[in-house]
Amino acid sequence: MDLMAIAGNGMQHDLQRLETISQNVANVLTPAYKKQVVVGPSFAAHMQGALEQGAAGPSILPPSLTIDPSAGSLRYTANTQDVAIEGAAFFEVESRSGPQYTRQGALRVDVNGRLGKC
Repeated sequence: MDLMAIAGNGMQHDLQRLETISQNVANVLTPAYKKQVVVGPSFAAHMQGALEQGAAGPSILPPSLTIDPSAGSLRYTANTQDVAIEGAAFFEVESRSGPQYTRQGALRVDVNGRLGKC
């Protein structure tokens, strides 16, 4: 069992977690931002795998990055054109490259009187 490989892998996981946390903190006030979460095996799971595999060495699984789909909190904006959406739905907005989906409800009326995303 290669303890240095396990320790190095653990440090890489910690680095990715710190980068993800800093990304989440940087976007804490970004409307409709979805928090990212790093998912990976624990140090204990790596040690257990190394013990089970013996001299063959541990299998090093990289952590995966997922997006937390839960809805954030609603906040009052005093803008009558702002809307919110609940549940697992999205707004469909038209763009130059075709329809796009968003949960951001900051809408504005353009010079032609069309309601659209900021």
